[in-house]
Amino acid sequence: SDEHARALTLLDRAVRLARDEGDRTGEATIAANLLAIRFDVGRISFTEFASGAAKLLSRIPDNDVVVINFARTRTRRSHAKSVRKAAERVSAHTTLARRAYLNHVIAFLEGDNEHAGRTAVEWFEAEPTDPNAAAAALVALGIGLERWDEAEKIADSARAQFPLPPALPNTTRSV
Repeated sequence: SDEHARALTLLDRAVRLARDEGDRTGEATIAANLLAIRFDVGRISFTEFASGAAKLLSRIPDNDVVVINFARTRTRRSHAKSVRKAAERVSAHTTLARRAYLNHVIAFLEGDNEHAGRTAVEWFEAEPTDPNAAAAALVALGIGLERWDEAEKIADSARAQFPLPPALPNTTRSV
């Protein structure tokens, strides 16, 4: 509810409590989300987010939320191998949506447009109310593969699920 300062304070406290209780999973999950929120609200730079995510992954490599946040910070083809390795560690115990997201990031980083398109659609189908999944599917299908009819269907479905950012409908040719 846009109470970022309060949320950050509560999450800082929650990380400490989880650490004090020896709850490694809780600590990792909360710390990863705290790091992402700090970045999302502009409290830290992308470089700080990327560095923090990598450090957290090295400390707690088997937490899927940690891996998701690490994957969010990888932007180069050379990063694909580290994301793949991290994703393989959590694949068996994460959700379908998270697995699809990680597979999409890997395919995107590797430059495999066809696979990136498939995995973006899988991610969107698993999380139809996530605007990031919709955007990934639209871009991967439309721009990446020039399959505009399929991208248009994703856009129509997404519009029915949630309000889209103003630029998102521009990714299909008929809108």
